[in-house]
Amino acid sequence: MSDLKDSVEKALSAYRENRPINLYSTIMDSYKEQTLSLIHAELNPDKFEFLLKWYFERIGASSVHIPPKNERDKKGDSDIVAVFESIKTIIYVQAKFHRLETSDWAAKQILEYKNNKDSMDDGYSKIGWVVSTSDRFSQKCIDLAKENKIALFNGLEIVEMFISAGFEGLDKAL
Repeated sequence: MSDLKDSVEKALSAYRENRPINLYSTIMDSYKEQTLSLIHAELNPDKFEFLLKWYFERIGASSVHIPPKNERDKKGDSDIVAVFESIKTIIYVQAKFHRLETSDWAAKQILEYKNNKDSMDDGYSKIGWVVSTSDRFSQKCIDLAKENKIALFNGLEIVEMFISAGFEGLDKAL
């Protein structure tokens, strides 16, 4: 009975302090900041792209590649292309290894790339993502993303996705 009482009191205390009540949320909250700091300290823009490539492989993409930076006749830019064959979906990712704010340039790059690929009638749904290690996006970036259905993920959000996927095999990817 006292265990139940302690559990209820902890839950009420967490509620009053606007803290998560479950262990998963508590773990996630305590490791996100630390993990993001390590990403900033240990990686560079190219390695961050490889980390994203690993993530998509980890969550089951059929194929993932990093397009050449100097691709001929390229419109816009995508740093990662992840194909999920079973659901006929392709995710184009503009990766930004930033510390402060990510501008609308990132959303413009992925929008142009995605729009160019949308013109191909191949039966795939195409989704644009901007993933940044910064903690925020400019208002112009947010507005452009909303208008064009581009998903924005800041540093803490992408770290949460990495943690959820698990880190086994990460060293081989980098």
